[in-house]
Amino acid sequence: MKLRIKRIAGMISLVALLTGAAAPFLWVKGDSVIPGVRINGVAAGGFSKAQMVDFLQEENKAMEKENLNLVKDSVKETWNYKDLHVSYDEHSLDEALAIGRQGSLFQQWKDRWAALLSGKAAHIDASFDEEAVKKKADQLIKTYSKPPQNAMPRFHSDGSITFSKGRPHLAISEEDLMQGVKDMLETGRGGEMEIPVTEEVKPNMSDKEAEEINTVLARYST
Repeated sequence: MKLRIKRIAGMISLVALLTGAAAPFLWVKGDSVIPGVRINGVAAGGFSKAQMVDFLQEENKAMEKENLNLVKDSVKETWNYKDLHVSYDEHSLDEALAIGRQGSLFQQWKDRWAALLSGKAAHIDASFDEEAVKKKADQLIKTYSKPPQNAMPRFHSDGSITFSKGRPHLAISEEDLMQGVKDMLETGRGGEMEIPVTEEVKPNMSDKEAEEINTVLARYST
C-alpha cells in the first residue's frame, strides 16, 4: 500500500514537473507575443500580430503630434515628426515575436521563463524620411551660418517698440547634427536636443536686451 502511494505521488510529481516545464509553450499561441514582453514600455504579452499592428497604428497617430526642439542659448527651432514622416514600421514587430522562439528548445524554454519572471523589453526603432531630415538640417545650417543679426526695432503709433528676433552666427557640425537627430527620431518620442556648435558669434543686441526696451523716450527731426 505504501509503495503504491509512493508511486502515485511520484507520478503526480512527474506530471507537475512536466506541466511546469511545458507551461511556457502551452500559454503561448504561435502568432502571439510571449507573456512578460514589453514593447517600448507597453505590456504586450499575448498580443497577436493583428493586435500589434493596431498598437503601432495608435502609436504612429500619437507620434504625429511629437516635436523635436533644437536649441542653443536663445535659438530654438522646432521640427514636427509628422513633417519628417517618423513612424514605426510593421516589419519591426518581428523582433518582439521572435523573443522566446529562437535557438534550441531548451533555450526557448529558458527565455520564456525569464520573460515571464523578470520581464523582457523589446525596443522598436522608428523610421523617418532621411531626405526630409537632410533638407531641414541643410536649411538650419544655412540660416545660422550667416553673420549675426541684431534684434531690429519696430516703432508703433502708441509709442511702444517691439523688436524682431535677433540671430547669432552658429558654425554647426553637420555630422553631429545628423547623428543626434537620428538618435532622437528613432526613439519615436519628442524631446529637446542641443545644436552641436563648433563656433558661436552672438549679435550686439540680444533678444533679452531688446525686451527691456519697450517705449520711445524721445524723438527729434532735422
